[in-house]
Amino acid sequence: MLTYKLVSGIVKIGLDLNLRVLVEGIETAEQFYAFKNNGCIEFQGYLWGVPMPLNDFIKQLPTFNK
Repeated sequence: MLTYKLVSGIVKIGLDLNLRVLVEGIETAEQFYAFKNNGCIEFQGYLWGVPMPLNDFIKQLPTFNK
């Protein structure tokens, strides 16, 4: 709970300063919704995909909207 409060406070400061806040390292839907409910709109992490070579990423692009 302390970690959540700390991170939420940091996010709030960034948003209050009109900074672009990109949340990295999202691994669970719970983490995603916690940040989304705090006003974040940009995310990345294993929840959506693992790191991969560029060629593999390009091959998978057509399937991302499915």
